[in-house]
Amino acid sequence: MIINPTEPNTLRTKAEAHLSHAPATESLVHANEKLLLELQVHQVQLEMQNEELRRMHIALEESHASYVELYELAPVGYLTLTHNGLIDKINLTATQLLGVSRNTVLSRRFAALITAKDGDNWHIFFSKVMKHNKRLSIELMLKGFSDTEIPVQLDCVCVDSMLRVTMTDITKIKQAEALAIITAERMQTEKAREKALNRLQKIASQLPGVVFQFRLRADGSSCFPYASDAIRNIYRLSPEEVREDASKVFALIHPDDYDDIITAIRKSEWDLSPWRHEYRVKFDDGTVRWLSGNALLQREADGSTLWHGFITDITESRQVEIALRESNRLLDLSMQMSHMGSWDYNPVDCTAKRTLEHDRIFGYESLLPQWNYEIFLDHVLPEDRFEVDRLVQKAILTREGVNFECRICRADGEMRWILLVGGSHLDGHRGVASMYGIVQDITERKCLDQMLRDKNTELEIAKSMAEEANLAKSAFLSRMSHELRTPLNAILGYAQLLETGLPPLTDAQLSRLQPIIKAGWYLLDLINDILDLAVIESGNISLSQESLPLLDVMYECHAMVQSQADEKGIQLNFIEFDSTWTIYADRTRVTQVLLNLLSNAIKYNRKQGMVQVKCTRTSEHICICITDNGEGLSPEKLTQLFQPFNRLGQETGDKEGTGIGLVVTKTLVEQMGGAIGVKSTVGVGSEFRIELLRVIAP
Repeated sequence: MIINPTEPNTLRTKAEAHLSHAPATESLVHANEKLLLELQVHQVQLEMQNEELRRMHIALEESHASYVELYELAPVGYLTLTHNGLIDKINLTATQLLGVSRNTVLSRRFAALITAKDGDNWHIFFSKVMKHNKRLSIELMLKGFSDTEIPVQLDCVCVDSMLRVTMTDITKIKQAEALAIITAERMQTEKAREKALNRLQKIASQLPGVVFQFRLRADGSSCFPYASDAIRNIYRLSPEEVREDASKVFALIHPDDYDDIITAIRKSEWDLSPWRHEYRVKFDDGTVRWLSGNALLQREADGSTLWHGFITDITESRQVEIALRESNRLLDLSMQMSHMGSWDYNPVDCTAKRTLEHDRIFGYESLLPQWNYEIFLDHVLPEDRFEVDRLVQKAILTREGVNFECRICRADGEMRWILLVGGSHLDGHRGVASMYGIVQDITERKCLDQMLRDKNTELEIAKSMAEEANLAKSAFLSRMSHELRTPLNAILGYAQLLETGLPPLTDAQLSRLQPIIKAGWYLLDLINDILDLAVIESGNISLSQESLPLLDVMYECHAMVQSQADEKGIQLNFIEFDSTWTIYADRTRVTQVLLNLLSNAIKYNRKQGMVQVKCTRTSEHICICITDNGEGLSPEKLTQLFQPFNRLGQETGDKEGTGIGLVVTKTLVEQMGGAIGVKSTVGVGSEFRIELLRVIAP
C-alpha cells in the first residue's frame, strides 16, 4: 500500500472513528477537551501512517531481493559496458559462464575477453550499436577460464551512452551445427531407427568431414555402425572396413598421441561428457595428418555407449599455427638480437604492456611489476623530456603515429640513445584506444654515425689536398713537355744519324746502338703517355669532334697495326659492316683509342692467336667490340684494370708497357660522350667494348 501525502483526510477520518469508540471521561467536558481530542487524533493518524510506511519498506526490500536474485541468477548473462568498452556491471551467470570472478573483469576492456579471430567484428559491431538506439545482435567466441572458447550470442542496446548487453551461451547450438549430428529420442522401432539413419546419411554426404556413430561395448570391443564416405579421404579406409571392427582406425593413431586419446575416450565413457580431442594419424608411407574429433554420448540398454560424432582434417590449420609460432619465435629472437622491444600503451589508464627486451633496454634484467607513461618519462633525459612529451601528446590528439629518437638514462645510470616508433588503435568514437610500437637501442648506431661523419670530414680534407696535389703534378708535367722531349729528341736524332751515317757501322757497333734507339723510342712513348694523362687530369684537353665515316677510321687503324700483328703471328679479322655508318668523335683521339686497344689485343695474345673486330649499332650508338683469345683476366684483376701505372703483374714480363694507356683510353672515350666496358675469362680471352655517339649522316 502506498500513502499519498496529498490526501491526509483519509487517515484523519479513520483516527476520529477509532477515538469515537473510546469511553468518555470527565475531562472531556473541560475547556481543553477539544484540543486534547485533536492531539489524540493526530497521534493515531501518525501511528497508522508509520505502519503503512513500514509495510511499504518491507515490500520494497522483498522486491529488491527478488530483482537481485532475478538479475544474478538469470539464465542469461547481463553486462553493462561504458562508452569506451569497459565492463561496468556483470551478473553472476555471466561470470560463471566465463569461469572468472567478478572483481577480475570489472573495469576491464570487454574486447580482451574476445578471441582474436572475432576482435575486428566486435570493434565494428560496438561502433555501430553505440551510434543507433536500437537492439542489435552478434555471435562471438569468448575466451573463458584456461583459454577455453565459449560461443555466445550478444543482444545489445545503447542507453544513456551505456551499452546494455545480454549474453546467451550457444555452445550446444554450435556443437549441433558443427557436428551436424541428428540427436533424437531413443528409437522404439526399427523403422524409426532406419529413418533417422537415412536422414543422417543425407546430411553427412554434404559435409567435408566424417560423420560417424561409434559403439563402445561393455567388453571393450568397438565398431562403427555408421561412417560417412568421407572416411576414405581421412583414414584411407572404406565404411565397410570399420563397420564391424574399429581396430584399423585405432591402428592409424600416431604412437605419441595414442595414450592421450585412449585416456580421453575412457573419461567420456565414464561420465558421458562430450568428447573433443585433437590427434594425429600416421600412414604406412610416413604421411602424418592432424584430425579434430567431436562427439556426444548416450548409454544404451545393453550397457554399450553410442557416440554420435564428427571428425575433420585440420592439418592445414595446424601447419599455419606451427608456422605462426615459429614466425613469432623468430620475430622475438630477431627483436632481441637487434635490441628491440615492443610496447602497447593505453592512454586511458596510462598503463603499458611490453616485452622483456623493452625493459632490458631501460636497464632492467626482468619485467617490472608495472610500467606506465610516467616511468618512461622519468627515464628520458630532462633536456629531451619536453619534446618527447609534446610528440606523444600530439600523436594522441591527431591520431597519428610516433617516430622519434631521444636519450634515456638507464636504471644503472648509463645514458643511451633509443628510437621509438608506433601507431594507434582507434575506438568507436575515433579516439585513440591504444598505442603500440617498438623501442630500439640505437646507441651503437649513433656512435658509428658520429665516427662516420668525422671520417668523412677527414676524407674530404684529404681528398681536397690530394686533388690539389694531383692538379699541381699534372700542371707541372704539362709544362715540362718540351723540357722532357728536347733532350730525348737529341738522343734519338744522333743515334739515327750514327745508324745511317758513313762509313757504315760495324756489327758490334750496331749491336750496341740498337738498345739505345729502342730504349729511346720506349722512353718517348712513356713520356707521351704520361703527358697525355697529365693533360687529361689537368683539364686542359681539347677535342675537335665531327662526323666521321667509321669505315675510314677502321681502315686506317687496320693498316697501322697489321705489321705488328704479322710480326707476332696474330690473325686480324675485321668483320664487315655497313659502310654508311658514321660516328661523332675527334678523329685523332678515336684513332688513338682504337690503336691502343688493338695493340694490347695483339701484345697480350697467345702465339698464333686471333683478334676479331666487330661493329654493331643501336639507335644512338656505334658499338665496337675487340676480342682476343689471350690468357684472360681474373675478376680480381678486372677491378684494377683502369688504374694508372698498374700493369696487373706484367711489370717483370717481357712485354713493355706503362700501365697508362687504358686509363687514357677510358677518359678519352668518356670525354667524347661514349662508354667503355670489358669482359674477360681466364684461359679464354678478353673482349673490350666501346660505344661512340652515332650520327645519321656525315
